[in-house]
Amino acid sequence: DPARISVIDRIAISDGGVATSSTRLRTWQHAGTSVHHLIDPTLGAPSARGVAGCTVAAGDAAWAEALTKVPFARSVDATRAFFEQHNVAALIVFDDGRQHATSAWKDLSR
Repeated sequence: DPARISVIDRIAISDGGVATSSTRLRTWQHAGTSVHHLIDPTLGAPSARGVAGCTVAAGDAAWAEALTKVPFARSVDATRAFFEQHNVAALIVFDDGRQHATSAWKDLSR
């Protein structure tokens, strides 16, 4: 859970790595607004795409970490299509609490 309140899901992997990126932990105030460290490269500013967090399981932790950044830099629809096309096991949690698990994530879910 990006807010670290509860466990959302559990997965089982035998090899590889898992990483999570979230807008909820590294925050600070700037000009009276709460900002975070995940930058949308198209804006050069903290991502405001409605994503609170993303967890990815991949062949190694470095790939998992890199792929967690995709939903903060692309639209939700583009992210979903990219993850499905490349068989990325990901769980995306939105600011409003909704979740999206990719097909590959569902295969790992326990």
